[in-house]
Amino acid sequence: SNMATGTKVSRCSADGWRQHLTFQRFFDGARLRAEKFGLHVEPFWLHEPGLTARRANAILEARGIEGLLVGPGTGWTRTPELDWRRFTAVKIGTPFPGLPLPCAVHHHFQGMTCLLAELARRGYHRPGLVLRDYQEAKTAGAWSAPLYRAQQAFRPADRVPPLWLPELLSRAFAAWFRRHRPDVVVGLGNHFLAWLTELGCRVPQDVGFVDLDRCTPDRAGIEQRSNLIGAAAVDLLLSRLLTRERGLTPAPPILAIEGVWADGPTVRPPT
Repeated sequence: SNMATGTKVSRCSADGWRQHLTFQRFFDGARLRAEKFGLHVEPFWLHEPGLTARRANAILEARGIEGLLVGPGTGWTRTPELDWRRFTAVKIGTPFPGLPLPCAVHHHFQGMTCLLAELARRGYHRPGLVLRDYQEAKTAGAWSAPLYRAQQAFRPADRVPPLWLPELLSRAFAAWFRRHRPDVVVGLGNHFLAWLTELGCRVPQDVGFVDLDRCTPDRAGIEQRSNLIGAAAVDLLLSRLLTRERGLTPAPPILAIEGVWADGPTVRPPT
């Protein structure tokens, strides 16, 4: 009655993923949901020094672990090389696009649609989206698609092109910002507020900022309800365990959890 999380998050330490609030909430939501069914969730680090795929398979089987919750990683990470035929597994978040498993994930398209509506209520008309290139790829364009659709109703001069960053480079952001002058920056992460300050911008007096994964009250954005995503992943896994479904699946279902808007001091109030 054990399940393991394949938390392939950090190449530096087994607990690196705990520094990421969203990943921690995935885990906490999954753990609490599993406990209601008398199950135990524990992390299993696939980058343990000297741990081969063959050894990992043997350890999991020896401990009687049948169910795997495959956690997300940051950036482009190598797909775990487990013998998936031995296990029942689901994914949490948007990890490993080439690994066909059922997945519980935030409804990125809905989240961006909600965010754009809230920005319009506050009088913003030049939103600028900034993402790492892997974030755009892993979500299959679900963040950017609602923006492109909304921009069709904008004045052509207000259609700020998104910025895709191969690396977190403040100079690339600065060049994009100076050229296109968005009135609100939409992104993921803590670095944007510092970058805007370096550019001499006051938030929200001069420019707004919204976080697509708002985890702390010092900003506005979309609360992805990551704990509910973790719980939903357990429900997906239990349904597979009950029907004895093992291995990869050619048509993996996706369970999308809707996010909610959360106010914060980085945007102005509705007009």
